[in-house]
Amino acid sequence: MQIVNATRFVIGMVFLVVAVGLFLSTRGERGFGQLRQAAVMCLLAAGIFTAIGLGWLDL
Repeated sequence: MQIVNATRFVIGMVFLVVAVGLFLSTRGERGFGQLRQAAVMCLLAAGIFTAIGLGWLDL
């Protein structure tokens, strides 16, 4: 595995940390509120940016 674009890879890792933090903060709540929706969107962004950073996705 080789990092092609370090900046986008780091942005993806930051999104991943934010998403995990949001999921942990909403752990005791019920339902699928706005914070969990934001966490899911951060996970999607983390996946996209990490894939671009690793050269798996060419956008």
